[in-house]
Formats: sequence, structure tokens, C-alpha cells
Amino acid sequence: MDIKEAVQRLIKLDKSIKISKRQFAFVALGIILLGFAGLAIYTYSLLGDEYATNRSTTMMGRPKYLHSIGGTGDAKLTKPLSVAVSGKYVYVADSGDGKLSVFTKQGALVTSAKLLKDGNPYPIGITIDDQGKIYISMEVRGLYHIMVVDASGKFQYLFPEPDITNGANQPILNHPTGLYYRDGKIYVTDAGDHDVKVFSTDGKLLERFGRPGTKAGEFLYPHGIVVDKDGNIYVADSNNSRVQVFDKKGKFKYFFTPEPKEPFIIPRGIAIDSLGRVHVVDLARQKVFVFTKQGKYLLSYGTGGHGQALFYPNGIAIDKNAGLIYIADCQNNRIAVFSE
Repeated sequence: MDIKEAVQRLIKLDKSIKISKRQFAFVALGIILLGFAGLAIYTYSLLGDEYATNRSTTMMGRPKYLHSIGGTGDAKLTKPLSVAVSGKYVYVADSGDGKLSVFTKQGALVTSAKLLKDGNPYPIGITIDDQGKIYISMEVRGLYHIMVVDASGKFQYLFPEPDITNGANQPILNHPTGLYYRDGKIYVTDAGDHDVKVFSTDGKLLERFGRPGTKAGEFLYPHGIVVDKDGNIYVADSNNSRVQVFDKKGKFKYFFTPEPKEPFIIPRGIAIDSLGRVHVVDLARQKVFVFTKQGKYLLSYGTGGHGQALFYPNGIAIDKNAGLIYIADCQNNRIAVFSE
């Protein structure tokens, strides 16, 4: 090989090296972009909103298990009794640890705050108004209150104030359990007085109905409560093993008719989905029963494998827009998420 030929080969090699560098740069850029895309997808999976893609479109559609909320460390839940959903976030009354825990719908922890520095608070029920205020029924050292906090769990006020009593010098609230907000009112089941009380958001008692007993319109330790858009009030009358429905003035209308082979034992949480179906959590049956608003039994869910089996569930909340069901699965220390 003469010098001229050698030079020409070197020139060709140099050109090929330059092309390889250019290709390398494109490949590297592609990898970086893919990395950012992957990071974005991962971030959205934790922080983004969530919608059920396989939600039911018929009254007989059975909800499907999706995933659980609650993990380790600060995200750990201990015996949660109730759950609420507002906007992109899920709010949990973490009863065993006396905390308010807030998650994204995907299950990423946003914040977790102790409701009191001392006194071992025991949160029971939870609801959220349209201003973002959070109402939590709780027991502290044998006394019961409704505490109002902001989205970070910071104390705002007690509701009603502890020294407010009725005409018999008894507390207006004896043992508040279930809570539900609608149209500027807070609906409260009082398991101590065995009745339902309706308050303004600043704690003024507006009305009450019910009394202890087993007849229509009477209660034994009521818990879950929900109000539909027409003002009808649905109450899980726990120790009477039934669901009662009332009109907006608190007048009894009818009972639900459960499946004859599986009547209610201890109904607790209650919620209405986007199809107008009423979901009733039965603590003892360890499943959820679904009814029409008129009280006709449709189906049940919450048993089986692959994470869908419930273990003494209590509260329930439904995001109608997203088609997602959140169940406070107490003994499994989680919120179980189902599609409608």
C-alpha cells in the first residue's frame, strides 16, 4: 500500500467516525427523551388523577378490584374506619393511629397528620364540604366531638362546642359516628342517642329525627349515612341489621329488602354511585351489597382472591366522576379501590 492509498483510507475512516458520533448523539438524545417520558409516566401513576376505564354501565355490573391504598412508613394505615374523596385526593380517618392521611387516587401519600398531639384521638367518620373543610367524628378520652380541620389536618374548630347542651343539660352530640355533607348541611348519625342530627357547617343544630328502638323510624347504633340529590336520607341502622330511608324532613319512607339468603348483620358504610345504586358495607358479612335506591337487592362484591377480599370493612366513599369506589378495609389496614 502506497502513501496515497493509505491517506485515502484514513480519510474514509475519519468520515465514518464522524457519522458514528452523530448517530451516537441521536441515540443518546432518544434515550434521554425516553427516560423523561418514563419518569413522567411513573410520576403520573403516583400523583396524577385516576379514572376507572372498566366502570359498570348497567345496574347489574359488578365492581372490579383495582388496587389498595396504604403502605409502609408514613403511608401505613392502621385500622381505618372511614374514607372520603374530594377532587384528586382521598382522605382517610386512620383510626388506629389517630391521624388524618391524605393520598392521591393512585395511592401516593400527600400528607399524614396526627389530629391531636396527645389524648389518643380515635377518628371514626369523615366528610368534606365544598369549601374543602374536613369534618371528623372522634373519641378522645371517653368524650366525643366533631373536629373540623383543613386539608393539611390543621385544627380549625370543634363542632359543636363542648359546652353546648340540650334542654336536659345533655350534650347535643352523644356519640357521633357517620357523617355526610350535602348542600351546606352536615348529616350525623349519633350512636349514643340513636338518632340522626342535621347541623349547619358552623355547628348549629338544624333538625333531628329518630329515637332508640326497633320500629320504623327508630334506631339502634346507626352508622353510615348518605343523602341523594332529591334529599332522601339513607341510614345504615347497624344493630337493627337494616337500612332505613327517610325523606328530606326525616319522615320514614321504607326499608331496604336484602337478599333472603344473606340478610344484613351489621351494615356500616353506605354510598351512592353514578348509576344511582346504593352500596352498603356489611362489617360482619365482610362484603358490600348493592341495591337500587328503592331498596331492591342487585348484587354483592368484596370476596375472592387477588386482593379483593375484604376483612371487616367499615366505611365507603364513591367518586362518581371517576367511577371509583373506596372502602375502608379495617382489618386489612388499607383502602381497597374498586371500579364502579
